[in-house]
Amino acid sequence: MTLRAKSILIVEDSETMRSFFAHAAKQLGFETIASVSSVEQALRLDLSQTDVVLADWSLGEIDGIEFTRRIRKGETRVPANAVVVLVTGHADMKVIEQAQQAGIDSILVKPVSVRQLEQKIQKALAAPRGIAAPQQDLPPAAAG
Repeated sequence: MTLRAKSILIVEDSETMRSFFAHAAKQLGFETIASVSSVEQALRLDLSQTDVVLADWSLGEIDGIEFTRRIRKGETRVPANAVVVLVTGHADMKVIEQAQQAGIDSILVKPVSVRQLEQKIQKALAAPRGIAAPQQDLPPAAAG
């Protein structure tokens, strides 16, 4: 497996899922910069070397979608052009539309496998885009 990204930030409130994603990231050749349970924790860290953000949708006060909005606006220490993959168990149209508007690159629906994670990240990294460009890997029904 060859990905050009080298570092990943994991923001997930479930300890079990954080552990799974950290293990999967290592398997895929990523260095996990941080694995935190909330956006508030992530905001306190220097994340300037982050290539990929894996963020849960439902995180508390600041969810994965709002975190992405802040990333894209340059309001965090995460590079504004980092690839963002939203992880959710609720990929309904409302969430998909919010994800598109926020500039999320891909949605990964739980339950998740290492292979699915790899495919979503590869596809998002391969698609040329600017900050908050149209989404490359969201379901077709939501793209229009």
